[in-house]
Formats: sequence, structure tokens, C-alpha cells
Amino acid sequence: MTKVVPFLICLYIFFLCSTISNAGYSISLSLLLIFAMVEIVKKKIKIKIPPFSFDIIYLAFFGLLIIAAVGSGEKEAIESTLQFFYYTIPFIFLYLVFQYRFCERALQVGIFSAAVVLIGFSAYQFITLPIGTRISSIFVSPNRLPMVLEVFFPFMGSFLFMYYKRENRNFIVFIGMGVVLLLTVIALLLTQSRGGIIGIAFGFLFLLIVRFSFLQTSGGKLKKGFIFLSTIIFISGIGGWATQNILQRSYDMERILLLKSSYEMWSDHKLYGVGFDRWDEEYQEKYISPVAKEKKLDMPHNTVAFFFSATGSVGGIGYLLFIFGTIIILVKKMIDYPENMYLQAMLWAFIAMFAHGLVDAGITNKFAARLLFGFLGITMASLRINSHDSMQR
Repeated sequence: MTKVVPFLICLYIFFLCSTISNAGYSISLSLLLIFAMVEIVKKKIKIKIPPFSFDIIYLAFFGLLIIAAVGSGEKEAIESTLQFFYYTIPFIFLYLVFQYRFCERALQVGIFSAAVVLIGFSAYQFITLPIGTRISSIFVSPNRLPMVLEVFFPFMGSFLFMYYKRENRNFIVFIGMGVVLLLTVIALLLTQSRGGIIGIAFGFLFLLIVRFSFLQTSGGKLKKGFIFLSTIIFISGIGGWATQNILQRSYDMERILLLKSSYEMWSDHKLYGVGFDRWDEEYQEKYISPVAKEKKLDMPHNTVAFFFSATGSVGGIGYLLFIFGTIIILVKKMIDYPENMYLQAMLWAFIAMFAHGLVDAGITNKFAARLLFGFLGITMASLRINSHDSMQR
């Protein structure tokens, strides 16, 4: 039993991150839940609840979404809201499992194995497809791969950093982790997803700002940090200016039209919105711009606009409370636990997902939501461990 749970954690994390098989995801989840619960009951392990501040934010978010769904009077709105809540189940599940046994090594193997699979499919497409084709790996859209990578990539980077600091590190393992990390970056760039690339970059910059502003007390380090940040921002600006013609897309104006349509939809349904599942129908029948070319869409490629138009001011405010409330909680916990790399990786991933969501589906995408909330659960569980050294490997 001792070795079964770490193996199942590794297996579940692999399917959660790779999204390669729904059956594999469900089976590994069920098995891990059964074995972990048996151990928890058998050993009479006391499970602590997540930080109270996060509980309030989480409950407020979904409470407001349910109020909006019920207020709309549409049965489908309630069902779609409950389905979205189901996507967040990995938070509770992984929080419980990792509080019982924080298997860091199993987590690392699961993440890096998933990355190798996604990289492998990306490499195959890069070799077989015409040069310049946007790579999508196992996904139907090249914008979906970045949504997955931007959640667990920061954790890969953190694991590489933590492994580098170990005294008994294996040089070959370290190089292998570094190569996978580098290839993951290349796969991200090959998607040519502006939202994904900007999300990862912005999340990293935000993390650095927090680190150098709150976690470093030395004036010299602070000064060097801001110089470093300024250099990165300057280089990014030059790079963006030099490649603006490449990064421009023919459908960019469509995004503006979608925002206008979403605003009109919200204006007519200010309080409760039209419902997640009715957005596409309302858009096509009433709110689509006469000059719009994209006729069949199920969301406006902007999560803020989507929440306000689909769930009204009630759900939209709930979404903003969840986003900014979680960011504040993560920053505060980082200050309290400056050595906890999970908090720093989670802040990076959370900011990246929020930024990407401003031009795409964000957490309304099933795979992205499951990953984001799953790693939130792991991060919150890491706060319940007395020290990093006490984590069971």
C-alpha cells in the first residue's frame, strides 16, 4: 500500500497534465481516491481545511455563479454552472490526497512525463507539417496547448530550481529536466499563441516583481532586481515591435466586435446574464455584428466579457473576486512562506492563465480549469506541511 499511492499520484498527474485520455484520467482518479481514502480512514489522519481566506473566495465565486444561474430561470444555465463546478473537483481531491501524503517525486515524474508526451506530438507535427504551421500537439486548436503548458510549466521550472539547490543532485537527471523544460518552451513558441506566450511572460514578470519587492530585504538585491526587470521589459518591447507584423492576425478586429457584442448582451441581461450554454445561441440570433466573419462561436475569447455576459453582474463580480482575491492570498502566503516554491509557481501559473484568458477561454476551458484548480489544491496542501523537509517523497 505504501508504494501504491505514490504510483497512482504519478499516474493521475500524468493524465491530468497530458489530457491524452479521458478514460485514463477517470480511472486513475477513481483508484487514487479509493486507496487514499482507505489509508486516511485506516490511519485516522486528521485532514485540515484549506486556508479560510481561500475558502471564502472559492465559496463566494461559485455561490454567486449559482445565484446567477438560478436567477436566469434557465435549467440549462444551472446545469452548465454545475458542470463548471465539476471541473474544479481536482482542487478538493488533490488537496486531500497531498495532505495525506505529499509525494513530491511522484508529482515531478507525472508532470515531466506529461510534458514529454505533449512535446513528442508537437515534434511530430513540426516535422510533418509545412514550415510555419501553428503546432497544436494533441489538441484541435494551437491555443489549447498553451493553456495546459502555462499551468504546469512554472512548476517544472520550480522543480528544476529546487533540484539544482540539492547537494546530492544527479547531473544527468538535472540535464534531462533542463532539456525537457527547454523543449517545452520551444513547443509553446511553435504554437504561435500570443495569449499563451504573453501569459507565461507576464506571469513570470509579476512573480519577479513580487519576489524583489517583498521577499528581498537587501537594497542591493532590490536594485539589481529592478534593473533586471527593466531589461526584460525593454527587450520584450523591442521584440514585440520588431515582430508585430508577424504576430498580427486577420481576425484581430473580430475580437473587438466580440467585446462589443458581449457588452450589448450584458446590457440587456445585466443582473443574471444569458447563461454559459446559451451565449452562442444569443450571439448568433441577436448580438452578432453584421460585419463579423466568425459566425459560430461559443464564447467571446475573453473570460471577463464571457462571465459578465453569460452570468451577468452577479457572476462577473464573483469571477473578479475569485481572480484578484486568489492573487492577494497567494502573494500574502508567499510573504509568510518565502521558501515555499509551490506558492511562487502557482502565482506565476495563475497570472499566466488570467492574462491568457483576456484573449481566449481561460478557466472556462475544461482542461485548463481542471489543471489550475488541481495545482491550487496541491499548493494549498503544501501550506499544511510543517516544513519542506517533512514532505514525503
